[in-house]
Amino acid sequence: MGDGSEDQPRALEAEIARLRSLLEHTSDAIFCFEYVTPIPVDLPLEDQVQRMYDAHLVDCNDRAAEWYGFERREQVLGRHLTELLGRTEVQATIFRAYLAGGYHVRDGINHVPQPDGSTKVFLNQAFGVVEDGLHLRTWGSARDVTETQRLEREVRQAQKLEAVGRLAGGIAHDFNNLLTAMMGALEIAKRSDAERAAQLIDDALATAVRASTLTRRLLTLGRREPQSARALDLAAVVDEIHPALIQLAGRRVRLVTDVQAPRPVVRMDPIEVEQVLANLIVNARDAIQSEGTVRLQITSDEDTVRLEVRDDGAGIPEDILPRIFEPFFTTKDADRGSGLGLSTSLRIVKAAGGRIEVSSRPGEETAFTVVLPRSNETPAAVVATKQGPALGGEERVLLVEDEPVVRGIFEHALREAGYDVVAVSNARLARAAFREEPTDVLVTALELPGLDGAELAQQLRVDAPALPVLIVTGHGAAEVERARELGTVVRKPCSPHALLGRIRETLDATR
Repeated sequence: MGDGSEDQPRALEAEIARLRSLLEHTSDAIFCFEYVTPIPVDLPLEDQVQRMYDAHLVDCNDRAAEWYGFERREQVLGRHLTELLGRTEVQATIFRAYLAGGYHVRDGINHVPQPDGSTKVFLNQAFGVVEDGLHLRTWGSARDVTETQRLEREVRQAQKLEAVGRLAGGIAHDFNNLLTAMMGALEIAKRSDAERAAQLIDDALATAVRASTLTRRLLTLGRREPQSARALDLAAVVDEIHPALIQLAGRRVRLVTDVQAPRPVVRMDPIEVEQVLANLIVNARDAIQSEGTVRLQITSDEDTVRLEVRDDGAGIPEDILPRIFEPFFTTKDADRGSGLGLSTSLRIVKAAGGRIEVSSRPGEETAFTVVLPRSNETPAAVVATKQGPALGGEERVLLVEDEPVVRGIFEHALREAGYDVVAVSNARLARAAFREEPTDVLVTALELPGLDGAELAQQLRVDAPALPVLIVTGHGAAEVERARELGTVVRKPCSPHALLGRIRETLDATR
């Protein structure tokens, strides 16, 4: 009776056969390159990169052979690496990542140009065999994920389209409420004495500013909308919009503010700060069943600024708390909100390098605390929402706006501020006016019938390369970036006073 040693080679052969079968039936390309001359690991990185090209393929599966342009592994074994992969910068980049990772790559993504001009995306794994300070060979696998990534992009796009549909109910409700408030205030103002009318008009203006945040919310959904971040004193921002926050809180809720920080400066876009504040105040208001108090407190230390909004409502149930920052998650009826307030606020705060902390238990107070990095910069002045002194001048302004009411309002404000104004409705009339008498500054809507505002600016600059340009638009990121290349971008909606300020800044900057 034998000791079984004669069975060991057969068992080993069977194991090798099983492994080979596994390699051949996987959809991944699996390969092993062995270096003609072992590479010392103490060589400089770029020297190692160059020496890695001097390698032969010593093992692979049929899938890898297909990727190299052959049918069977036997046709490629022994071939030189450069014959199969070439000597390209893409390949050098892959080598560098492999070496920098300690002769190891896990889930590396590479975009590889193809002969037909397309680009394929590969998910790579690789590990090197290093013995006695010498890099001997590299085993690796590659998976073509081009189609997978394309399908993922299509799914994300479909989800965005679905998101727009889901937004319709909540956003329409919010926007219609604001329009109702504006229309009502202006209608009553027509029948009121001067003092009461002025107050109602101020209310309508404040409501219009709040309405503009809804369009910003739509534009920033699912994309990174460029914003104008700058150093801001949070206390000054809260003080400036305090009347609007009181209005948001409603009659049955008392809003108490407490600023304990001497200089709570952060770096953010002011519109986004207002958006976060508004979202948190509305969220706190809706948590209060009857009458109650919302406390807004600002504190700071050496490194951070903390803005806390605390309500004495019913608290958040434990099963709901983990989901409150999910887009579209809401416990309200569909016609009472979009479910985007907290998710939008979290995105804004994260983009500013901060976080939002939540403290809540059912039946007790709830506190949302925005924690932001403290800035050492000098804060920018907050632009007042009320009318200040006209920022006027005597320059000639070419105003191009196809909406008659908007054009009339802007023209009136410009003339009242002392400017010499030529107001037209399209690019053709603008070109004719410019030929008749050159202008000092072009103020144009981006969206115009026929030639748009950006194209108009380009044409006028053929004859006047230094012509200052302001482009007014309510569109999203791509259009804004195109307009920004030509001049100052003014976002709609904007007040006449804000437009006057931007015109004056632009003209002064060109002197």
